[in-house]
Amino acid sequence: MPAPASTELNHTPLIVTGDRVLVGTSNGIWARPLDGPGEWQQVGLGGVNVFTTRRDPIIENTLFAAGQPITDRDASPFYRSDDGGNTWVAS
Repeated sequence: MPAPASTELNHTPLIVTGDRVLVGTSNGIWARPLDGPGEWQQVGLGGVNVFTTRRDPIIENTLFAAGQPITDRDASPFYRSDDGGNTWVAS
């Protein structure tokens, strides 16, 4: 498998989109402004242990996340946002 496609190199919970950074955590996705002071705010997937995130390589506002819901082990492990991370749906 080519190096750019390996999970070892691409396994990251961080995305820079627009003027903010989004980070997947053990309790959802949190965001803060890239510049200046700013508080971290949860922007989605509360209760989901998010272990990786990606941006669509063509559609700028489309983001993907993978994680395990903490309370529902049978729930979908994949999520999608079409608005830059403001809302997320199981995918």
